[in-house]
This record gives sequence, structure tokens and C-alpha cells, in this order.
Amino acid sequence: MLPLREETRAGLIGKQRRVALLLFAFLWVSFAWFYHTGGHNENAHVDQIRALADEGRWDINEFVGNTADIIRVDDKFYPNKAPGITLLGVLPWKVFRTVLGWTSLSDGAQLHFTSYLVQLTTLGLFSALTGSVLWLFLARVGLSQVAALFFALLYSIGTIAFPFSTIFFSHQLAASFLFLGFFLLWKLRQETSSSQSREAKRHAQVVLAGLLLGFAPVLEYPAALGTVVIGCYGLTNLSRRRFCLFFVAGVAAGSSLLFYNWCAFHQLVYLSYEAYLSPGASFGGHAHGFLGVGWPRADVLWNITFGRQRGLFYANPWLCLIVPALVTLRSRTWRRELIVSFALVATFLAFNSGFGDSVIYWGGAWSIGPRHLVPMLPFMALPIALLCRRRPFAIAALALGCFSVGAMFGATAITPCVPYEAAEPWGFYLHQIFLGRFSLNAGGIWANRFLPGLSSNLGQLLGLPPRTQMLPLALLWAVFVPILFRQVISETSDRFVPSAPFCFAGGILALGLLPLVYWPRVPRPAGWVNGLAGVMAPGPFVENTSSANADAAFVDQAQARRGRSAVIDFLWDGNDSPFRPPFGGIWTGAIYAPVTGTYSIAVDSDDGSALYIDGIPVIDHWRTATLSRKNVNAIFSQGFHALALHYENAAATGRLRLSWSPPGVPEEIVPPEYLFSPEHAP
Repeated sequence: MLPLREETRAGLIGKQRRVALLLFAFLWVSFAWFYHTGGHNENAHVDQIRALADEGRWDINEFVGNTADIIRVDDKFYPNKAPGITLLGVLPWKVFRTVLGWTSLSDGAQLHFTSYLVQLTTLGLFSALTGSVLWLFLARVGLSQVAALFFALLYSIGTIAFPFSTIFFSHQLAASFLFLGFFLLWKLRQETSSSQSREAKRHAQVVLAGLLLGFAPVLEYPAALGTVVIGCYGLTNLSRRRFCLFFVAGVAAGSSLLFYNWCAFHQLVYLSYEAYLSPGASFGGHAHGFLGVGWPRADVLWNITFGRQRGLFYANPWLCLIVPALVTLRSRTWRRELIVSFALVATFLAFNSGFGDSVIYWGGAWSIGPRHLVPMLPFMALPIALLCRRRPFAIAALALGCFSVGAMFGATAITPCVPYEAAEPWGFYLHQIFLGRFSLNAGGIWANRFLPGLSSNLGQLLGLPPRTQMLPLALLWAVFVPILFRQVISETSDRFVPSAPFCFAGGILALGLLPLVYWPRVPRPAGWVNGLAGVMAPGPFVENTSSANADAAFVDQAQARRGRSAVIDFLWDGNDSPFRPPFGGIWTGAIYAPVTGTYSIAVDSDDGSALYIDGIPVIDHWRTATLSRKNVNAIFSQGFHALALHYENAAATGRLRLSWSPPGVPEEIVPPEYLFSPEHAP
């Protein structure tokens, strides 16, 4: 039987592991709720994973029209990204693609589902693991278990780590690899047992730490900054023999970048951004300094910290406590770990404030917050958590943290990719929440090859109305967070501590209910209803070579089918086609512009299409072709505008989608609340 002290310690460790497992499950399900597809960065990763898994090719020539994030080397096209996420995703892609190939899902559905599962088993899994390991770390450095759980949750769902755990970028994966490697080195420092079994376990931890930290720069080149800082920490903690083992494992993992460079570019030392150094190349910001990285600039530092458009502290205000947390360096107990944390924060801030020449670079382009700072975020938790052992700072962290969690809930539900036009992101997000519009990433994964796909969430896939799609997740949080805290809250004289999780549950439920409580109504003309009046008929139009006539009719009027379409988003593939090709359709009514300004309108069609606004043809794409897109910028005054959309499917499958991007809003399918037609349309 264990001595009482060791038995108590073993029970405490077992309890901590159970909480870590519950926290992991909670976070993984939260990340799994979202699928943000489409976009240049995501597509570049997915294209190369697919090319390598399905065809054994490193280049993405077959998918080159799918993303602008590419480089050209020897007449072949490659992603302009580090290859780590490709190397991690190839095996899951192969497995899921094979399994789903045995189902009756269409090929397009299989590809999207495969992409989602790869994201969930790489990015989502490691991000959830990082949150649970952070809880273990904080619980073992002297914090109360309640405080440790609070800050682990605050990092995972109250920073931009949350939205970037649901979109296929590699920054959060780099953060996970850096922090997990750091945790293993810290754990080795704490262990004192010298038994043979313990020694073998330590060697395995040393190797794993080296592999994680060595692979981090393969995921994101700037993660090399973190690898160097944490490697120095390992040098001070490990014996010479163990450090050699750690170093060899790190070099082995980092060599995968050399392997990729040789296979793709036939040279060992090459960073993809070197392709932009030639005169006239796109992304010219990389020509400044070292591949775009120069001396830190004060104005950029302000923009990525407190600036409204991309500021980290503006998005997650509780993180600004990192400044007063400098006083924790006076503590001797965890001084080494604190030095590592502050060194990482300072290094990434210096790098990001000197990166590029515009918001496209230092701001992460379309991004909620400066995404290049994501790898440093877990290292901000320790200093702030130690600072918040002082009650005034704890109250500040609680208040600012609650705002951050609510803000990140909305940002993740809507889109992690804030457009440039949204100079004030919270106004943009709040507007979308009030309208009940979630999962707004409208881009496809394989443009011009497979059908464009929309972002989605599990509520949408369950068929819930748009305004209720976040309510199940809010309910899950409202139930699960108090359960998590109940595992760690013991008897306490502070009445607020047991009640705080339930206050959080009420707040998150209120956020989930907000689209139902506040429902701004679009004015509706008398006798009109939502949706466009449509008529479809077999055969081509009377004049099928030109879309010049907005009152075009069909050859075979007798078989025409009439109805009303809430949105214009159709896929006709085989048995679900209304008629055998050729067939066509006309949709008429009005579109409501909520604000005056320039609207980007897009029609995706296979084959011909034409769009009329206020009787004027603005898109004339009347031809037989594969799936293609036509865009137009239209200046709308606030109010109603007549709309007519013509379509003809000449052969095989058909596709028609009407999308728009109002001022300051990412592209989306035109929602039903903005489309109208007479109630008794003929």
C-alpha cells in the first residue's frame, strides 16, 4: 500500500488526468462544430494534400486555379506555405478518402467530408490536446485547480486560438507543437525518480519533445523562433546526453523540410517565399528585408496589439495583462519558465511588427486578429495566471475574459476571416449575429473542377433554421462548463467561485439566443413574400444565343414548372434534374439593399446565365461551358431593386448560385430575407 502522502498525490494526479480528458472532449467537440471551407490559404494546403495523397505529386498544377497562394518553380506550381500541414494530412486524407469511397455519397460530398475529417484529426485534435495539457501544466505550477481550469479554458475559447482551431491554417498547429514540446521539457525537469522504467520513459519524452519542436518550423517558418527559445530552455534543463538525444530528434524532424525541398525544388535549403524575390512577382512585400521581415516598426506594433482592425488586445483584451505580469519575473520558483514565456512573446511581437509592408502581411490579410501571433498565445497563460493570484488582477481577467469568450464564440461561428472593409470587427460580427447569419466563408475548395462549397456548422447540417444553429453549441457549453468546474471546485469561503460557472452558462445561453430575441426585420412590400418567383421548362430559350431580352420565354411553355426559391443555390446532377438537358429557368422579383454602397455580386453557372438589375443586363454569360463565375460591382441605394436571373443548362450536370458581398461583409449566398417576389406571382 502506498504511504498516505504518495497515495494522495497519486489520487490528485488521477483526478487531474480525468479533468484533462473531459476538457479535451469538450474542446474537440467545440472545434468539430465548425467547418470553414474555402479561401486561398486553406485551399493551398488542401490542394497539395490531395495531389500528394491521390497522385503522388508535390506540385498542384491540376488545381492551380483554386488559390492565389502559390509560387511557380520550373513551370510547376506549389503552395507558398511551409509543407508541415501537408505531411501531417496525407495519411488521414488517404484513409478517410478510401473509407468514404465505399459510401453512396457523391464525389463532391466525399471530398468536402474528407477535408473536414482531416482538419478535425490534425488541427482540431492537437488544439484540443494543447488546451488539456495547458490545464495540467497550470495545475502543477502552484495554481489552484479552479484558476488552472479557468485559464486553460480562457486560452482555448477566449483567444484567437479558438477560431484558428476551426479553419485549416497551420498557425495553431505550430502553437500546439511548440507548447507540447515545452511541456515535456518542463515535465522532465520536475521528475526526480531514477528507476529504470522511469528512465526509459524520460528518454521517450526527450525524443518526443525534440520531434515536436523540430517539426514546428516545418508547419510555420516563423515557429523556428519558438523552437530556438525553447531549445535554449532545454539546454539549461537537460543533461548533456539527453540534450544530444533531444537535438538529434529535433534535427530529424526538421529534416523533413529539407526532404520536401529536394523532392519539390531539387535543392535542400529553400524557403517558398524566395520565389517572390524576382522583379514583378506577386506579394512584393516579401522582397523587403529578409523575405519580407525587417526591423520592428512602432506603428505596426500598435496595429497588431491595440489597433481596432487587427489588434490582439482589442480582440482578446484579457491578454493585455501580460504587461503587468512582468512583475512575476521576481518569483524564483518558475523563473526559467517565465523567461521562456516572455522571450517568446517578445520575439513574436518583434517578428510580426516587422513583417511585410501592409495589413496583408502583418495583419494576416482576412483574419480576426494578427494570426501570425497565434503560436505565442499558450505561453501568455502562465505569467497572466500567476499575476492573477492577486485579487484585483483576477477580477480584471474574469471581466475581460468573459468578453473575449463571447467575442470568439461569435467570430468562430461567423467567420475567422474578417474582410478588409470591416475596420471595426465587433460591429461586423454583432450585425451578423443579429441577422442570424453564421458560417459565411463562401469559397469553394476545388474551383472550376468541383462544385463550390460553403462553410457549414453541425447545426446547419442537422437542418436547424439559421437563427438557431449556434443554440445547441451554446447549450453544450452551458451544461459542460459547470460540470468541468464541479470536478475541481472544493469547499471555499468565496461564494462567487461556485456560482461563476453558472453565470457563464447564463451568459453563453444569452448569446446563443440573441439571434432569436433580436430579429431585425427587412421591410416587405405589401403583397410580397420572401424568395424569387421561378419558372423552369425543358428545351432552350426562344433566343438561346443571347441574353439581351429580359422577358425571354421558353420553347416548350406547356411543361413549365413554377415555384418560389428562397435562395438561388441549385445543383442538378442526374436524377435530381427537373428535366433532361437542355432546360432553363427564369427567376424574377426584387433584391433589398440594406445600406447604400457598392455590392459585389457573383453568379456561378454551368452552363449559361444572365443577370438583370433594374432591367439592365449586368452579367451576360450566355454560353456552353463548364462551371464558371461572373462578377459585377453594383452601386445600390438602400431599398428594393428589380432582379431577374436567367439560366440554361445545355448538357450533363447543371449548377446555379447567386452570391453577393454587401459593403463590409464577406461573400455569401444572397440570404432569403433580402429576396422578394409578389405573393401571387404568375
